[in-house]
Amino acid sequence: MIRGQEYSYKVDMWSLGIMAMEMAEGDPPYMDFPPIRALFLITTKGIPPLKSTTWSNEFKGFVASCLDLDVDKRNSAAAWLNH
Repeated sequence: MIRGQEYSYKVDMWSLGIMAMEMAEGDPPYMDFPPIRALFLITTKGIPPLKSTTWSNEFKGFVASCLDLDVDKRNSAAAWLNH
C-alpha cells in the first residue's frame, strides 16, 4: 500500500507478521522512530530480524514469510492453513 500497489488480502498476512513480531519482542519494528520514518525504513531496508535467538526456526520462517516485501512471495492465509 505504501508503494502504491494494489491492495490484496496478503496485506492482512503482513499485519499478522507485524503483530506476531510485536507480541514476541514487545515492540513493533522501528519503534524508536516516528511513524513516517518507520514506514520509510521498512520500504528501503526491510524488516529487521527478530532480536531474540531463542525463537524456533518455524516461528522465524513464519514471520519472515508474512513480512516478505515481495507480495508475490508472501504466503496467503490458505497456504499457511495447509502447511
